[in-house]
Amino acid sequence: MSKELDKLIEQVLVNSKNLRITLQEKTMPSAPVNTEPTEEVRVLKLPKFALSEKWGQPDSEDRKTISLFMDKIGGTTIGDKINNINSFVNDCKETCINNKSVPEILSNLIMLESLSSLITDYNPQTGGFLMESFLAGLLGGPKSRQVKGSGQIEDIYNYAGEPVSVKFLSPSSAITASEKYLLSALKTTKKAVNYLLIQKQKEDNQIIGLDFYTFTVGAKEINIDGDFDYADFPLSQSDIEKSGRKIGETLDVGSKDQLKQIADNYTKNLGDHIFNVFNNLDSLIQNVNKYMLDDNKGAGKVAAANAQKLKDSIDKEF
Repeated sequence: MSKELDKLIEQVLVNSKNLRITLQEKTMPSAPVNTEPTEEVRVLKLPKFALSEKWGQPDSEDRKTISLFMDKIGGTTIGDKINNINSFVNDCKETCINNKSVPEILSNLIMLESLSSLITDYNPQTGGFLMESFLAGLLGGPKSRQVKGSGQIEDIYNYAGEPVSVKFLSPSSAITASEKYLLSALKTTKKAVNYLLIQKQKEDNQIIGLDFYTFTVGAKEINIDGDFDYADFPLSQSDIEKSGRKIGETLDVGSKDQLKQIADNYTKNLGDHIFNVFNNLDSLIQNVNKYMLDDNKGAGKVAAANAQKLKDSIDKEF
């Protein structure tokens, strides 16, 4: 019996090594006349990550950490990621569905918080620069990193390893590029340059959504075809919109208050999942103590059942 229990406990601890729960317990001060039960408060603290350029560097610790979460958002293309994020946001507006896993909830909450900060907390220049790092972290893959080097047009690699130039703009802004560097890139690669336009959608001066467009730029003079020619720059965003190159639906991020409400709803749902695991762990610990300290054989059998139940709950939730 002891060996079976030890084995179950060891298996549970191995499977739950990535589970971290922060709890705060509030107990009533002792008094001779106070016989009311103590009150226990369990506080779920979500991890927070500061968006930085290191998200775009595959070998950095920041990138390795954020990839643990971003990889849980389904899809390998921008379109796939947008659709999955939209599903997460829109489902929660109606009801927070219980069939979402803990990793999926955590990953989307962290992504939404980072995106909200990116949209509202930075000026256009800084926001554009950090958007490149955000996309590199979101897309993942060994080559999804920021392109470095003087005179280069491209900003990131997509999941397929293709270089992409990113533009994060309001609809009224023109799409600009250095004609010299653009032509140089076309001559070097002998391929059209890939562009990703992220268009800010505003309401009452607040960004409530993002539209994504892809297009290519070539050069007729050196026989490289593209959706547009490098000599056409600066480009009007209306021309991009008319080209039918939109990716997926509008990423409906809503206002910062709306995002906070979505996060609050999902956090409650997440807490229900994690506290279910904690309750099973708590029962296991209590019965193990009775078995080990009081030589209570019956508690040992119950602890074995607790261990199996804990393992099943961890397998289900994580």
